Amino acid sequence: MYNLFVSGNEESWNGDPWNIERGRCVYEYTSDALRDRYGKLDQAAIAELKRFPSVFAYESGHERSPKFGMIRDVIVRQVEVRVVYELFDVDPFLGFEDLNTLRFELDIAKMEMYRTHWAVKDVDLTAVLNAQGIALPGWARYPGRGINIRTHEFEVALSFPGEERDLIEKIARELEHRLGPDRYFYDRNYPGQLARPNMDLLLQQIYGERSKIIVVFISGHYQLKDWCGIEFRAIRDIILRRDHDRIMLIRTGDGEVEGIRATDGYVDARRHSPEELAAFIEQRIGELQP
Repeated sequence: MYNLFVSGNEESWNGDPWNIERGRCVYEYTSDALRDRYGKLDQAAIAELKRFPSVFAYESGHERSPKFGMIRDVIVRQVEVRVVYELFDVDPFLGFEDLNTLRFELDIAKMEMYRTHWAVKDVDLTAVLNAQGIALPGWARYPGRGINIRTHEFEVALSFPGEERDLIEKIARELEHRLGPDRYFYDRNYPGQLARPNMDLLLQQIYGERSKIIVVFISGHYQLKDWCGIEFRAIRDIILRRDHDRIMLIRTGDGEVEGIRATDGYVDARRHSPEELAAFIEQRIGELQP
């Protein structure tokens, strides 16, 4: 599966958010089944679409080569949709002629590249491009695959208070790039799967049993939050078992957290960028690899 974005503006795909008419989103040049599944652009649909690799192309008249990337956010209004995206350097990548040469393989209709739109294609983009000698990043190999949140094992889980949401969102985006989808547990990646009774027990399983590393973002806010307390029950059990390598502490503000000692080491988030923090997390994961 992949997203195909086509713009008639040659200034598009410079990194700025892209606005498009609502009626041209996941409707035109998209199969009935995919239109029914994703066309409403509700929260669940957007969460899946964000996991698909994306081709950002121009209408044929511009003769400009497409770019590769992923959706970071989709904001839906009454008549327009704003797509926030991130581009990744892939060299080599498709030229503008390739979109015509590979029309069948990429499921592109004959006149499709003459129309500004956003389509979703039921095509294994990685396989098609591999046959052309084009290698995509590792995260693009298995886009949008479903997981069973009750059994799935994660490389890392993030435990944080809501006051740190903006920072965590940036770190999560970087982890998506570094690790790929479904390798890290961030609650907003699984809104539908977490909407169930006894979520507290599910979270304790994820943090306590099914995540190699748990990153705890500590501050006075963490101590006061009920859900942080639920997650920390599982984290405290790990500490009591002296399985200290599974815990990583990142301090986001002043304040004590019961169970965290003054002698415990931590990274000070106030001195590092989200990208650096994600790199530190990736390093810790690497230490536990066999």
